[in-house]
Amino acid sequence: MEYTTSPSVMVTEDNQSLNAVLVTKMNSEGFTVYHTFNGKEALEIVYDKKPDLILLDLFMPIYDGYNFLKSLRQDVWEKNARIIILTNTSLADDKVIELIEQEKPLSFLVETSTKLQDLVSHVNEALVTV
Repeated sequence: MEYTTSPSVMVTEDNQSLNAVLVTKMNSEGFTVYHTFNGKEALEIVYDKKPDLILLDLFMPIYDGYNFLKSLRQDVWEKNARIIILTNTSLADDKVIELIEQEKPLSFLVETSTKLQDLVSHVNEALVTV
């Protein structure tokens, strides 16, 4: 896929410090960045802006990542939205395994063990995948 403008990434992360770091990094990589701290606001942004990729934390206030994904996948465009889950939970969690099987994110990354440059690589790979 070729972009005529810079690809857009939405950062959905409730930790304000991490949110700021992710936004700064994605901006420095040339992405148009939208960001929010909860899943309810994230849905509003997705419906309005239709970002090319969503970085999603699972544990957030108001509307968590699990509910966000279930709501997101109800619409035709959003059913195919590109998602990278970036969270601090383990793949050993049954709820996470079920979510991945049902909602098919492109990647599942653990925040504490993912370097920023590795995240950027995942984002770039996801944006060239159709």
